Amino acid sequence: MPFVRLAALCLALSLAGCVATTERVTLVPDARQEIVPSKGHDWLASRQKVTQVGLMHPAGFAKTGTWVPFALEMRNRSRTPIEFRMQDADVLYMGKGGDLILPVKTIEQIEQEERRRHAMEELVVGSLASADVSLAMQMRAGVGQARRERRETMEALEQEHLQNLEAFHQYALKDHTLQPGALTQALLLVELPEAHEGDKHYAVRIKLGDELHEFKVVQSTPKS
Repeated sequence: MPFVRLAALCLALSLAGCVATTERVTLVPDARQEIVPSKGHDWLASRQKVTQVGLMHPAGFAKTGTWVPFALEMRNRSRTPIEFRMQDADVLYMGKGGDLILPVKTIEQIEQEERRRHAMEELVVGSLASADVSLAMQMRAGVGQARRERRETMEALEQEHLQNLEAFHQYALKDHTLQPGALTQALLLVELPEAHEGDKHYAVRIKLGDELHEFKVVQSTPKS
């Protein structure tokens, strides 16, 4: 999945509000993993006997209370299909107060959040556009243009909403069958726990068949 599309999807859910622009993401490979640069971003690649998984985490999501995205690429190099289920993926958050398992967001939860975001955006933008129409009516000038701009704005919001739903349905991590030789690209989302400041350490674990891939990621914000 192109990184640009991943970032757009995350921003669509308002997941990156008030992020730390100086945040750093560190991928920590083990002896069987390597960091693979691709189009300006680093992927952590894990290769085992019959499966391969790559993980990428964009900077800008260390703020408490946001959803944290991880992009995944999963490949089946065996000769038989592999059944992947949502319970085969989990994210361990390692904080000062102990370790926590962060539930992975389901496609239903992601789509519900997108609908909530769209409703709020429609309310705010629609109110502002209606105010412009009312002002034009009071000034007796530009009423037709104000109404046309309001209609075009609302239509654009609806089109964006439908595109987001389609993209999330396509890319959100879900139950699926990984066919021999096939590559699956997916977006894994978890919610950052409250009241956890400082560096954030994650272990993302993906089980494909009998093979377990574990990735270690650190979010850090340099002190000013």
